[in-house]
Amino acid sequence: MPTDSSSGEVYYQLANANFRQGNDKAALALINTMLEQRKVYCYFEVKTLHAKMMHKLKKYTSAIKDCQDMLLANPPLKLRKEVTLYLADSYSQSGNNKKAIATAWTIVPLTPKKLSPTEKAKIQKILKLIYSCSKKINSKIDQREATEIYKNMFPNTKISEKN
Repeated sequence: MPTDSSSGEVYYQLANANFRQGNDKAALALINTMLEQRKVYCYFEVKTLHAKMMHKLKKYTSAIKDCQDMLLANPPLKLRKEVTLYLADSYSQSGNNKKAIATAWTIVPLTPKKLSPTEKAKIQKILKLIYSCSKKINSKIDQREATEIYKNMFPNTKISEKN
């Protein structure tokens, strides 16, 4: 039972190691124990790990709830974008393509400035998600907009190509 920051860190590292090694049951038990505490150690990190676990287990409704909880807790901007991307992907995986598209558009930059390679990769992924979901629901405007932005940002690849 994590009662202070040092034991909280140990629980988190153990949960993370179990998650990476595919020990889902052990990881989930540790994560749930941490989330049951009145004061959760490193809330955003633990909640993100729980969302990833739920996504991996195809429990998309739980992953969506985790992402929504984190967004309501006002995470730092960088994490907010990551969580929003994860939320959009969870909506997509659950078959809710309209919500996936609407959520995804909120993190596409209107005027792409200098972006790090990591940020560019995330934008590329989100535009492909928008394109894929919009094809499924036959939203021509979303397809067109995503394709146009994609061509401007990634002129040497097609949006429909796999990474």
